[in-house]
Amino acid sequence: MSAAALRKALSTCAAFLQPGAFTAIAVRSTVLPGTMAALVVPLLTALANTSDWAACHWPSFARERLAVEDEHSPRLICIGSDGDERLRTVLDPVFASLGAEPLWTHFATAEFIKHGSNLFNATKISYFNALNAWASAAGVDGRVVATSVALAAEGAWNPSYGTKIGAAFGGACLPKDLEALLGYLRSGELPFARFVEAVKAVNDSFGRVL
Repeated sequence: MSAAALRKALSTCAAFLQPGAFTAIAVRSTVLPGTMAALVVPLLTALANTSDWAACHWPSFARERLAVEDEHSPRLICIGSDGDERLRTVLDPVFASLGAEPLWTHFATAEFIKHGSNLFNATKISYFNALNAWASAAGVDGRVVATSVALAAEGAWNPSYGTKIGAAFGGACLPKDLEALLGYLRSGELPFARFVEAVKAVNDSFGRVL
């Protein structure tokens, strides 16, 4: 959501705030880390004629084509706030009706969770497109490769795989096989070798597990 659109929406919200009636304001659009603390709360504070409100970041993880179903059966409810307990009074009954236990956290954490989710999806799409390009250059059917990788690679079917923060990259296969593939891509001057270089650089920065 652009800053201009967000400012306009917040201005509209502020106009409806009334003293004596607490209002929970939930920003559901994707916003950059720091937006809630640096823009949303200060702007509402300046515009509102009451303090009977609190803002939170409640990012939506709904898929575009299945938004209604996903909103009624969310895989994750994440609420970023400044700790104002009045928000729980209003929102907890809503979450209870959805049968979900919300993750209450800080503004920036919720903002990062949303962007991290989108980036993960974008990275996965980029990976399989790059894999298809490499396979096609070798005369291989990239669709067969992609379908099989999705079944074989643990990271594709185990939700917790690779989520350990720190030196999780190691073992007998991953480092040497990544090096071998990178050499193959470079020697053949194949596209998107920088994708693998970036993967290597990130993992090397954390060290390796033997």
